[in-house]
Amino acid sequence: MGFQIKQRFMEKIRKVAKVAVMQGNFMSLDFIENYKVLKDAVEAAITEESSLIICPELCITGTLCEDHYFEKDTETHSWEILATLLEKTVNDKIICAFGMPVSFNNALYDCMIYCHNHEILLIRPKTVLQDSGNSRQGRWFTPWVDNSEVSDFILPDIIRNIKKQETCKFGQAMLFTYDKVCLLPLIDNELLVPGIGSIECLAGAEIVLHSAASYHEMGNYEKELKILQNFSKINKCTILHANPLGCDGGRVYYEGGSTILSGGELLSQAPRFSLNRFNISYAIIDFEENRLSRTADKQWGAYTTVNSQSNQFINVTFELLQHSIKNKKPTEPLKEEIKPLPIHQELAFCSGGWLWDYLRHARAIGFFIPLSGGADSAACSTILAVLSERLFAEYQKNNAFVISELKRIADDENFAPSSKKDILSKLLVTSYLGTVNSSKETRLRAKALTVEFGNLHYDGTIDEAIEGLKNTLVSITGFSPKFEKDGGTKNEDLALQNVQARSRLVLSYFIAQVLTFITKRKGFFLVMATGNGDECIRGYFSKYDNSSGDLDPIGSWTKQYVNAFLEGWSSQYKTLESVRKATPTAELKPNEANKPPQTDEADMGFSYAELAVLGKLRKVDKCGPVSMFEKLVILWSHLTAEQVAKKVKDFFYFNSVNRHKMTTLPPGLHSSAGSCDDNRFDQRQIIYNTQWACQFKCIDEMVKAYMKPQSHKKNFTYFLSCLLYTSDAADEGLGVDLGGRRIIKKK
Repeated sequence: MGFQIKQRFMEKIRKVAKVAVMQGNFMSLDFIENYKVLKDAVEAAITEESSLIICPELCITGTLCEDHYFEKDTETHSWEILATLLEKTVNDKIICAFGMPVSFNNALYDCMIYCHNHEILLIRPKTVLQDSGNSRQGRWFTPWVDNSEVSDFILPDIIRNIKKQETCKFGQAMLFTYDKVCLLPLIDNELLVPGIGSIECLAGAEIVLHSAASYHEMGNYEKELKILQNFSKINKCTILHANPLGCDGGRVYYEGGSTILSGGELLSQAPRFSLNRFNISYAIIDFEENRLSRTADKQWGAYTTVNSQSNQFINVTFELLQHSIKNKKPTEPLKEEIKPLPIHQELAFCSGGWLWDYLRHARAIGFFIPLSGGADSAACSTILAVLSERLFAEYQKNNAFVISELKRIADDENFAPSSKKDILSKLLVTSYLGTVNSSKETRLRAKALTVEFGNLHYDGTIDEAIEGLKNTLVSITGFSPKFEKDGGTKNEDLALQNVQARSRLVLSYFIAQVLTFITKRKGFFLVMATGNGDECIRGYFSKYDNSSGDLDPIGSWTKQYVNAFLEGWSSQYKTLESVRKATPTAELKPNEANKPPQTDEADMGFSYAELAVLGKLRKVDKCGPVSMFEKLVILWSHLTAEQVAKKVKDFFYFNSVNRHKMTTLPPGLHSSAGSCDDNRFDQRQIIYNTQWACQFKCIDEMVKAYMKPQSHKKNFTYFLSCLLYTSDAADEGLGVDLGGRRIIKKK
C-alpha cells in the first residue's frame, strides 16, 4: 500500500508541459492572410495538445509596416484580427502570444499580447527598441520605461464584446499559472541587454517567452543561437524563441529558425529558409530538471529573495502542466550540433526565398535576366535554379501552398511538373544581349548555362539599337563621339560604353513586357538587376544599366561571395566553373592591338579582394579615410605607405563622386553587414566635396611620418601578426572573412 501511495505521488509531481513556437510567412498590412496563418498555427498547436504557443513580434501587422504604423487604421485592423482570434481560436486549452502595435496614453508601443480562454491576460510593451542596422523602431514606437508597476488598460469595444472583459494589465510583468509555473515575456533584443531577463529568472521565471523579428545576415544566426544557449544555461531556464519567416515586403529576409531550448540544450528547431506558410516546433518540457539545478546552486538561492520583491506577477487560472501527456517522455536534446550552412547554400536559400516571396506578393509570374555570360548574372540565374529544385521537392511532398502558387505562375490549373526544370522554365527567361564588343566566350557560356538550366533563352545582339541612338545623337547635335582608340577623348569613350549598357536595360524591359504574349500566360515578368556590392560601392556601373531593374538579389554580395557561391554550386551545374574562372570584363570597348583586353579590375583600379576589405572597413568598422589608412598601412604590409594612401584616397574619391548612383539602385536583398544599400542600411549624404581636403592632407602627413626611420619597427611586425587573427578586415594576402567565417591562407 505504501509503495502505491508513493508511486501515485511521484506521478503527480512529475508533470510535463508541451510547448510550441511558430514561425509564419507574414506580409506587412496583409491582415487577412496573417490572420489565416496565425489561426491555422494555433489550431494545429491545440490539436497537438500544446498548452502554450508563442508567435513572433508584430505578427498581426507584419514587421515592416514602417510609416504605416503612424496610421490609426493599422492599429484598428490589428484589434479586429486579435478579436477574431480571441473569439474563434484562443480557447481554454492554450495560452497564446501575438504581436501588434498598441496605443496607450497617447504613445504607440510595440507589444506582445498574451491571451487565454478568449481573454487578454497581459499587454507587454517592448522596453528596448531596435534602432540599428535596417531597423528604425524608435521612429514609430516609444520604449516602455516604467517597470515599477503595471497599469490598467481599457480594452476597445471589439474586445469587450467577446467576453465582457473591460480591462487588462499593461506593462512589464510575468505570468504565474495555477500550477506555479512562471512565464517571462521578452521581446527581441531585450534578451541581449545586461540584467533584463536574468533578474526575473532569479525571481522565479522558468520559461522565457522570446518573440523576435531577426532578419538574415550572413553568419549572424549561429551567433544568435549561441546567445540563446548561453542565456538558457546560465539562468537555468527554458527559452521559447519565435522568429518570423520570409520576405515581409522589404529588403530583408526573415530566416525563421524558431527554437526551444532548456538548460542550454537545444530541444527543437523549426527549419530555416522554409517555403511553407508557417512551421511549428514542439517540445515536451520536464521542469523538474531546471528546478533541481537551481535548488542545488546555493549562490542562485542567495539572490532569489532579493530579486523577487520588485517584480509584477499576473495570475493565470490555467494549468500549464498537463495530466493528459504525463506519461510521454520529455524531449531529448538534439544529438547533432547545429552546424552553419555552407556559404553557397545559405546565400541560395536566403536569396531564393526572398525572390519567391517577392514574386508571390507582387503576383508576378517570372523573372527576366539579361544573361551576360559573366559571374553576376550567372549567380542570379543559379539562385532561381536552386529555388526551382526546392520548389519541386515541396511539390513532391504535396505542399498545397506551393502547388497553388505554381499553378498560378504557370497559368495552368493542370500544371504538374515532372522535374525542377519544368518549374524553372516557368520562372526564368534569359537573353544574351551582345554587341560588336562582346566575345564569343561569354556568348557560349551564357548559352551553355541555359542548356543546363532548361529555361527559355534568347541569343541576340543590340548593335542596331545602339547605332540608331548614335545616329539620333548626330542628327540632334551634329556631334559623333569616338572611342579613345579611334582618336576620341576619355569622356567620349565613356559615353559610348554607357549607351551600350543603358540600351540593355531598355531592351530588357521591352522583352519582359512582351513575354506574357510569347509564353501565352497572364501576368507580368520582373526584370532582375545583377549588380554586386563591390561594384556598387566603387560606383563601377552605369546609371540605369543592368545594375538596375525591379529587384537585385545580390546587391549586398561582395565578389568573394559571388565566387564562393559559384564554386559551391559548380559541382551540380558544371558551366559555373568556367564562369567563375573567367576574368570579369564589361566588354564595352573594342580591343586594341598590343594592349590587354578590358577587365573590370583594371578599370576600377582595385582588385575585388581589395574592395571587399575597403568596403568592410568603411561600413562595419566605421572607418573614415584617416582611420582606414591607419589600419591598412599595417594590414597591407605588402604595399608601401604611399601605395596604401593612394588606394584609400582613390576609394573614397570614387565612392563619393559616384554616390549619386547609389540612390537610383533597385531594392536589393540585405545579406551582409557591409551592404551599401542607400534606402535604409547605409544612409549618407548624396553630394560630397570629393577632394576630401582635410582628410587627405592628414593621410599625406602620416605617410611622411611613417617613412621616417622608426626604432620600434618590430612592434609593427608583432602587431601585424595579431591582426592576422583578430581583425575583422582581411585582404587576399592575409585572409578572407565571409560572413564571420575566417579563412586564413597558408604561406
